Amino acid sequence: MTQTLIDNFSIEAEEELEKRKSSYDEIKKALIKDLKEICSSYNGINVIGRLKDPKKIREKIYRKNYYTKYHGNAVDFINDLPDGIGIRIVCSLNSDEKQIVESINKAVLSGRYSFTISTEGQPQIQKNGFDIYRMDGIYDKEGQKIRFELQVKSQTHNLWGEVEHALFYKNYDFIIGGDVFTGFMKNIYKELEIIDDELTALNRYLKKSNDDRYAELREIATRIIEERFEKEIKSIIGCAIDLREVYVLLAEILIKFDRTNNDEIIQQIQELTVKLKNAKDVTTDDFALSEEKLDEDSVANRNLEIARLIDQNIKAGDIYWFFFFDIYMKISKPSDYSKGLGDLANELMNIYKGLSDDVVLLNDEEDVDLNGIINKAIIAAASDVNKISFFSTSYCMNEVKSCVKDALLSFEELFDKHPAARVDDNTDSIVVFLYISIMLCLKEKIEASRMMNYDFSTIHNDYQLTFSKENIEIIKRDLLGFTQVEELIQCFSEED
Repeated sequence: MTQTLIDNFSIEAEEELEKRKSSYDEIKKALIKDLKEICSSYNGINVIGRLKDPKKIREKIYRKNYYTKYHGNAVDFINDLPDGIGIRIVCSLNSDEKQIVESINKAVLSGRYSFTISTEGQPQIQKNGFDIYRMDGIYDKEGQKIRFELQVKSQTHNLWGEVEHALFYKNYDFIIGGDVFTGFMKNIYKELEIIDDELTALNRYLKKSNDDRYAELREIATRIIEERFEKEIKSIIGCAIDLREVYVLLAEILIKFDRTNNDEIIQQIQELTVKLKNAKDVTTDDFALSEEKLDEDSVANRNLEIARLIDQNIKAGDIYWFFFFDIYMKISKPSDYSKGLGDLANELMNIYKGLSDDVVLLNDEEDVDLNGIINKAIIAAASDVNKISFFSTSYCMNEVKSCVKDALLSFEELFDKHPAARVDDNTDSIVVFLYISIMLCLKEKIEASRMMNYDFSTIHNDYQLTFSKENIEIIKRDLLGFTQVEELIQCFSEED
């Protein structure tokens, strides 16, 4: 008799759930739509839903003795069924789970949506000992309260749950006692946790700005150059020396970090790794480079001044410039010493190319080489600073470029106010002004010789840039104290 009653109860419950299928399907779709909206700020979100299969509740009725609990009332049983509608949010990372639950709860409390969830006691502890965000929810459909279950799982937790469900569902209490099976599942979980950690690290990297990513890739390139040559150099000179600025600048000229495609930069780093592997070792024989002579005729005129600067420092025994050039030669393998100097000079000039792009009037005059004017000022400053770091964007060059751009815009305004003035009548003045501006920007001492060689007194035409007499005396005395190039400019002078 009892068996018949339970069977009838099960049949009634199945039929009741089947009758609600259409209504539940509408609720499922509405919940998916709302939850997608709430979670729209998260990347890699997938919201899925399912309806409880009526044919699969009979086993649950027997297993949990629902006939007795509900006194044979199948409608009450279905009304209380917590997972007649099941919604699962699958997110990218384990760390996303808590944030998503908090976002949903905040949205629900705003009163904008037709459902509520209970986050009390979340996450729950499962029989296997692991956490799960599994919450009871209620959807209000025209005053009727419909229960549903909401789960939030990361990709790794979702995969692990599917594997566990497929292997042990409904037999877990029996199998969990077996140490072998328990060990297997825990090992699988640990491996998936490792994968999630890697994905989390990757996600943090991808969220970084291009500048941050470039800095990390530059650091990688710098480090692999350092690791290739550091021990050899220490062995040669007999002590450890910090040549980081050498390695940093080498990385900046060998890897083109001005590209927006990270894959291209990574490809360049991989190619650099191969070149480093094939590069010759640094040996004491390399010091013979200081005996080489620069063939100036083989170097392009635009690169000659920087080539001379490198050559002079090599011959003067500057260890930084020497190893900078020596390592560059081993990686790039130019045909000879002069070719190497010319190529390296060109690479350094490329770091600050395009500084005149933002000015119009200064570029309008025929026969005026504005880039040549800029180059003279930068090389003069580089010679006086005389450090590898001057050319590195990680150290000084970004400041230098910003300073020169600001100064050029100041000149642009001055020439705009005085249409009769010509750039070619003021090239020497502009070079000196740019030089001073760079040196003051870097808080470097201005070489008096450069100021003494400048003819402050001669006025060649009606509109010529000049220094004020007061500023000349300050420059001669201590050569410091200005913050902008405009402070050095008196104005255009007009002869009566």
